[in-house]
Amino acid sequence: MQLTRHGGVVAFESPDGKFVYYTKDCVNGIWQVPVEGGEETLVFDSFYSGWWGNWAVVSDGIYFLSSRTKDDVSIEFFSLATHRITTITKLAGLKQAMIAGAGLAVSPDRHSILFGEAEGFSSGSLILAENFR
Repeated sequence: MQLTRHGGVVAFESPDGKFVYYTKDCVNGIWQVPVEGGEETLVFDSFYSGWWGNWAVVSDGIYFLSSRTKDDVSIEFFSLATHRITTITKLAGLKQAMIAGAGLAVSPDRHSILFGEAEGFSSGSLILAENFR
């Protein structure tokens, strides 16, 4: 069954199984659509589309990587209840150009986040941020 009608790139099902959250190519933001189908809703527009895989859905919100300047990268949390974005931690030493779009994973206890760092076109590293909550 086709869920999106206006495009979609990376998608995750909500932990309660009621929604699918997804990004779009070349359009900032994260959207949701009911798993049974229906109209899409923009959840928030602060997510940069170029980092399409650097976010993760949890029961009460969405963790994501953010950058307001080329030298400022942080882990942020969007609350589904309040619609507020909170900076969890700034990632010292990481630059916007170093972030790969390959994925972000949050541990079940939410004390660790894992994501990719690009080092040119042919190599990279995995970064583990721990004990930030």
